[in-house]
Amino acid sequence: MAESPHVRRLFEKFIRNQCTDAELEEVWQYIHASEVPEEFDDLIRENLEKRLAEQRKVSPVVSARMFHAIQTNIDDEHGRPVKKMTAVRMSMAVAATIALLLCGGLLYFYLPSSLGNSQQVYSTAYGETQHILLPDSSSVVLNANSTLTIASDWPDESQPAENQMREVWLEGEAFFDVKKMANPTRFIVHTTDLKVEVLGTRFDVNSRQEKTRVVLDEGKVKLLTRNQPELVMKPGELVELSKEHARFQKKLVNPESYISWRHDELIFEATPITEIIDILTYNYGYQVVIRDNTVSQEMIFTGNAPANDITLLLEMLSETFDISISQQEKKIVFQ
Repeated sequence: MAESPHVRRLFEKFIRNQCTDAELEEVWQYIHASEVPEEFDDLIRENLEKRLAEQRKVSPVVSARMFHAIQTNIDDEHGRPVKKMTAVRMSMAVAATIALLLCGGLLYFYLPSSLGNSQQVYSTAYGETQHILLPDSSSVVLNANSTLTIASDWPDESQPAENQMREVWLEGEAFFDVKKMANPTRFIVHTTDLKVEVLGTRFDVNSRQEKTRVVLDEGKVKLLTRNQPELVMKPGELVELSKEHARFQKKLVNPESYISWRHDELIFEATPITEIIDILTYNYGYQVVIRDNTVSQEMIFTGNAPANDITLLLEMLSETFDISISQQEKKIVFQ
């Protein structure tokens, strides 16, 4: 593409959020065709920091959906190499587009239909769970301090399965019991770092603090992420993906010890105390203070406790490890 003064002015207006609807459409056509002028790189560097600061106001779930939708449109539809854009320029273009669209009026055009149309958002507080019946009669139990976003216009069994998807976006933890439809319509759970794809099955997804864990109770699921080959799970497997390891970590577990929370019970089987502290922090909202190196990764706990009786759990931990644990309102001290 010949880089003309018109194109440069167009992208300058785009960066400054001054485009008309028609101009925004023209800019998007350039991006979609991978015909982004070289000047765009410099303009990004000059303006991206401010726009990304505005992006931080948006939920990570929405940001992840925006990134996926825009990247899908920029990438070649049939898997051919993208012309005229290096990987670095591609990432910059996607990030800049996300940031700028937050201030523009065409968000609905770039995102999945579920975000452009009405949607339902379910959220839980610390120590709270919620049972949700999805439009296809699949059920979800949302754990504490979690958010589930779903579309209101899911496909039904009368619609052809081709290109139909049941999609949800999760922050936190949820247990899914997915109904298998007559038409093999895919069910996809999006987290910030991977997709869990199923037809009909029971599984738990926990996505917190740059780490996602999937435990399969029944059926079969497929995990997809950008940097690794897809992974198909079998019942009884736990797979974890974290920013620290950047690769799937898989092991065999008893699923019930990871999904018992949905029945208001906490079951621990050779669980490191550090994982229990994470539950106290992220599921119940406690500030946990550890003094004098009283806690180590080698401290392993096995036992059951009611999910609504944290005091009993703390007493069990104190007795098992012979340490002092005090609780005052939302603060727990190990010493």
